[in-house]
Amino acid sequence: MKQEYIDRIRTFNRYYTKVLGVLNKHYLDSNFGLPEVRVIQDIYLHPHRVAKEIAGELNMDKGFLSRLLKQLEQKGYIIRKGAEGDSRVGIINLTEKGCEIYHYLNDAANHSVEEMFSRLSEQQLQGVIKNMDAIYNVIHDMDTDFTSLRNEPLIVRPVEEEDNAEIARVLRASVEEHGAPRVGTFYDDPHTDAIYQTFQEKHAEYWVVECDGKVKGGAGFYPTKGLPEGYAELTKFHFRPELRGRGIGKHLLLHIEKRAAKAGYTHLYIVSYHEFGKAVTMYERNGYTHISHALDQSGMYEGAPFHLVKNLQPGQPCSW
Repeated sequence: MKQEYIDRIRTFNRYYTKVLGVLNKHYLDSNFGLPEVRVIQDIYLHPHRVAKEIAGELNMDKGFLSRLLKQLEQKGYIIRKGAEGDSRVGIINLTEKGCEIYHYLNDAANHSVEEMFSRLSEQQLQGVIKNMDAIYNVIHDMDTDFTSLRNEPLIVRPVEEEDNAEIARVLRASVEEHGAPRVGTFYDDPHTDAIYQTFQEKHAEYWVVECDGKVKGGAGFYPTKGLPEGYAELTKFHFRPELRGRGIGKHLLLHIEKRAAKAGYTHLYIVSYHEFGKAVTMYERNGYTHISHALDQSGMYEGAPFHLVKNLQPGQPCSW
């Protein structure tokens, strides 16, 4: 790489870290530094994790993380309990006090961003976000192993009736793996055993990901009862573990968005839980924004903490 490019990248890094204030001992006018803030955020979005998983997610030195966790535990922000069958492994969650701190930090971060960019025009703001997305996508693609993705016979296709049993197993296995709620969700919904028939509804589609002749994931959109006109629910978006973390989820998400737009929808709506925090992060990075209330009247997912919406027609106002 040319030295000129290296210098310009380093100049940008130095300037942006200064603007964000990450060099200060206390971040976002709180009593925490940036490492503690990121750890608290990760535990909130990914409950029931162990320290090793947090270190891997944040690319953080395990010794340094161990010291941070000890400090957070002493201050009453986190709690650790032994995993079932192995008391040596500590399952980490936020306490009520820790959840309050997360919400405070999250609001402070939103305020900081708004304050930083509020003087920009809409056109300037869209340009900044577009460039940020481009930087993120390029670096993310470099950090993702696409070799096996290219070499494996992956097929994205509409669901077929003979897929019903296997996709139902994939969906329920994901709930079991993450410890997500089973009652009042698709887990105990009989429609989950008949995905093909369910998505024969007009203006509904479900697509599966097939690898080596086996269905290993899927997602769809559905005109869920009560949604505003032009809205569909992005639903039953789950994969087997071996397909995660390799860009396949983003590929399917973009595919579903294009299909939904082609079907005439202007917005996609999704409901999710803390246990699927990693998926929520993916939605956020792909333009989904949080709203404070449910939009549908399906009677499902009562108490779900996350409700997100994406406008498939940028520049048009939302109806909620």
